[in-house]
Formats: sequence, C-alpha cells, structure tokens
Amino acid sequence: MREILEGIIAHYGSAVTAVRNGQERGFRAFLQLVTSKSWQNMERVFGPLGEIPRGQYLYLGPAEEDISGAEYLRCAGVDYVVRRAEPIYVGDEALYIWGLCVRKGADDPWSS
Repeated sequence: MREILEGIIAHYGSAVTAVRNGQERGFRAFLQLVTSKSWQNMERVFGPLGEIPRGQYLYLGPAEEDISGAEYLRCAGVDYVVRRAEPIYVGDEALYIWGLCVRKGADDPWSS
C-alpha cells in the first residue's frame, strides 16, 4: 500500500522544498488550502498591507520526509510554516505524513 501512495504523491504531487537549519531538501507532496463554510473563511479581511490570507493548508507527503522540524516549506514560491505534522500508520508501517500549515507571515502582528 505504501508503494501505491508514494507513486501517487510522486506523480501528482507538487514540488516542495523543506528548509531546516539553512539546508534545503526538495521532494513532492500535496499542499492544498483547507476550505470550509465557516464565517471566518468566507469573510475577506484587508489590513494596511493588503488582503489577509485565511485558513490553513493540508499537507500530505512521503513518510520518509519528516517535516515537523522544518523551519518552513516552500511550494510554488510561497512559504508555509508547519503547525502540525504526524505520520499516518497502517499496522506498524508509516504510509505518509499528514500535516497542517499556514502561510508564513500570516500570524505576524501586522497581519491582524
């Protein structure tokens, strides 16, 4: 089962770079906006520097890429901070890493 998931991620995933201690490591993963019908995600908010992005991003990546210690992830020129990352197991085998990320800078004081 792990080989099937790795093949899907490798073929359909996006290029992601994890930055850790100044070192960059590239691999493929899924990083997608989590959408919901809650008021917070529907309301557009503008600050002095423009529109404030809302929401979190779902991360699904290969089991061997532990992103929990990464300073940030870069995908398509946008930087994301990892808020949570956990391996997902079937039996004793880690199949993939599940995570939640936010855009880097989204929690900065000037963004509120």
